Amino acid sequence: MHILALISYIFIGLTAGFFGGLLGIGGGLITVPALLVVYYLLDFPSAYRMQLAIGTSLGAMVFTAAASAWAHYKKEGVNWHFFRSLAPGMAIGAIGGAIIASYLPSKELKAIFGICECTIGFYFLIPKAQKKEHMPTYSSAWLFLLMGMIIGAISSILGIGGGIITVPFLTALRIPIKNAVSTSAATGFVIALVGALSFLYSGLGKETGTDSLGYLYVPAFIFIGLSSCFAAPYGAKLAYWLPTAVLRKIFGTALIAIGFSMLHAI
Repeated sequence: MHILALISYIFIGLTAGFFGGLLGIGGGLITVPALLVVYYLLDFPSAYRMQLAIGTSLGAMVFTAAASAWAHYKKEGVNWHFFRSLAPGMAIGAIGGAIIASYLPSKELKAIFGICECTIGFYFLIPKAQKKEHMPTYSSAWLFLLMGMIIGAISSILGIGGGIITVPFLTALRIPIKNAVSTSAATGFVIALVGALSFLYSGLGKETGTDSLGYLYVPAFIFIGLSSCFAAPYGAKLAYWLPTAVLRKIFGTALIAIGFSMLHAI
């Protein structure tokens, strides 16, 4: 393995893990575009670069989400009622999203990711309205199943943890923001695990190069995953006391820049 590639994987993992723990976003918004650059430099098969980036991102996110969820669990922030309500639909959606992504050409998949990255970036730039937090009124089980499927499918297609949708959905139900982030981190583990296994299976038999299992590139998966585990708890700890308004603006601006660069490169 090239030493520069190894250093890149560790740096990607540290960055993705930190922001995953801090904002409850899973880290895929950082991991996927970063891996695309590395895979381009390593001259990976162009037809499968995007699928490899997404599958590897989800695989590494299993480590990230587990570390982040555990840190939030120790803070007693996870709302287990909403976790149990959303998780089944998310698992179904993650499988469906992986199937869709496996059939989409890499160019179109990159365009979808770039558009979504810009959209999410603008979301982070919008000032968050202050809402009065109180105990929520539980909604229909069918609503949670449907939302879980939507979140799981979108997250699997994009290689992200789903927090960008899960957190606003839960806060709309008047869940306190810190509990919403904690619950999102826990559900992100479900999406990452099911999505990674689905990408691994759907990529079997494809010419994705050596050291790959389906659409999962093993060296990047291991080093990004392990390094993200180190950084995720620090992000989760900061989420409980650090004002994130400025950080959200910086992160949103970076996402927009990355999204436009991906669209421009098509």
